[in-house]
Amino acid sequence: MVATAPVSQRGIEPAEILGLLRRIIHSVHLHSRRMREERQITGPQHALLQALREAGPLPPGRLARTLYVSPSTVTGIVDRLEARGLVRREHDREDRRVWTVALTDEGLEAARRIPSPLRRQIAEGLAALPGRERRHIARALDTLSRLVETHEGES
Repeated sequence: MVATAPVSQRGIEPAEILGLLRRIIHSVHLHSRRMREERQITGPQHALLQALREAGPLPPGRLARTLYVSPSTVTGIVDRLEARGLVRREHDREDRRVWTVALTDEGLEAARRIPSPLRRQIAEGLAALPGRERRHIARALDTLSRLVETHEGES
């Protein structure tokens, strides 16, 4: 890897920003692959278990919004986790059309047992930064997210 000056000390071109994003995406991909190989769980499955651990039972639409995936993707993830006995679908007693996804005891144990080293590493790194720098990162990521969301439907 070539040593370069920190981004804050020089001008930066859009291509360099895209390169930095590729580095992040690559790291997330490697982390997800490692989790799948070592823990037999994918990144999205892990994220769903953690969301349920933090919030309790949630309807599929809320899970989709929380995980930034489509409702059909949530259905597939839930199907696979349900087959492994990690989550269950719970129907509303008054309206059987309404249902939520809840952790089973095994799912709660899996959520506790399976740490996310990448998530922890990022959280610890961000916590060590001054608040001003965290706000700057948050603003930049928000701007980038809006740029991507604006063009989601385009090919």
